[in-house]
Amino acid sequence: WGVPLILFLLYVCLFSGLGALGLVGPDEPRYAAIARAMAETHDWITPRLWGTPWFEKPVLYYWVAGIAMRLFGVGEFAARLPSALAALLAVAAIKWTALRSYGVGTAWYSLLMLPTSVAMIGFSRAASPDMLFAGLLTAAMAVACEMLQKPRPGPILRVAFGFFLGAAVLAKGPAAVILAGGATLL
Repeated sequence: WGVPLILFLLYVCLFSGLGALGLVGPDEPRYAAIARAMAETHDWITPRLWGTPWFEKPVLYYWVAGIAMRLFGVGEFAARLPSALAALLAVAAIKWTALRSYGVGTAWYSLLMLPTSVAMIGFSRAASPDMLFAGLLTAAMAVACEMLQKPRPGPILRVAFGFFLGAAVLAKGPAAVILAGGATLL
C-alpha cells in the first residue's frame, strides 16, 4: 500500500486546498493579475500589470498560470497550480536521483520527506515564480548528476539539462545558470 500512501501524501501536501485562501501579500495578486491579462488578451509576449508593460520578472510563471487560467478559469487554484506542479517536478527529480544514486529505500524516504517539509508545502501554495524556479533547477541538477556519473553522457541527457536550465532561466532569470552551471562545472 506504499504507492497509494505516497499519492495521497503528494495530493494532501502539494495540491489540496490550492484555491481555499485568497491571494495574499503584494506579490501573489500582482503575478496573478499579469497571468490573467495574458490569458484574457492572448498577448503572450508582453506581461502587463493593469495595462502597463511589466518586465520585473521573467515570463514563464505568467505563461503557465495564464494557461491554467484558460483551462480552469480565473482563480486562486489556477494561479497557484504552476507552483504545485513545479513542487511535484522537484519531488520526482529528487526521487529519481535518490533511486539512481542510492537505491529504492532512499528513493522511498525522499518521497516521504520532501513533500512533507514545511518549505515545500508553503512554496507549492504560492502564486509566484519561486517554486517554479526551484523545481526546474532541481530537475536540471538531477540531470546534471546523471550526466556526471557517466563517462560520455548522451544527447538526451544534454538536451534535458539544457531544457530544464533554460526553463529555470525563464522562471527567475540568470541565477539558474550561475547556480546549476557553476555547480556542474565545479
